[in-house]
Amino acid sequence: MTLRTRRFTAGAVGLVAIGALAAVLVHQLRGHNPQDAKPPPLGRHPADVQRLVAVPENIGILSTGGISLPHGRGVDFGISTNGSVKPLPGPHEAELGLYRDEFHADWHLVKAGDVITGYGVRVKVLKIWRMPNPDHDAMDIQADPLPAPPPAPVTPIIPIPSTPATASRPPD
Repeated sequence: MTLRTRRFTAGAVGLVAIGALAAVLVHQLRGHNPQDAKPPPLGRHPADVQRLVAVPENIGILSTGGISLPHGRGVDFGISTNGSVKPLPGPHEAELGLYRDEFHADWHLVKAGDVITGYGVRVKVLKIWRMPNPDHDAMDIQADPLPAPPPAPVTPIIPIPSTPATASRPPD
């Protein structure tokens, strides 16, 4: 190798090293912003487990999950962690909404482990993720349709034959 080639190679290696060092320094100086923290991915889970994510209050879309019921209708789910609900010293709480349609919704204040039933579904709260930025809050739930109630027993109608003693008489 000639002297000129060695200097060129050393210069290129030096520039790459300086660029890598600059990238590491910029990354270190920025650091991790806790406001950007999000819950970890849900990962492998049974089909009846889903994650509901918080929707910023000003968007207006509240349901972020749902379940279809055997009779063809469905129930949507939503959560709210902004506003009046605050984390408690112990387990965190959030509001879980069950929506049958745009006119029928029930909101429940829940914590992990709570089970809510309504509109033909059973919802168990598995975990509530309260993040530094409330827009990143989430809730892991397990939702299953309630079993259909057994059909009401049919009472047979037994006709009672009319006898002269039980027959009605016209009024006198």
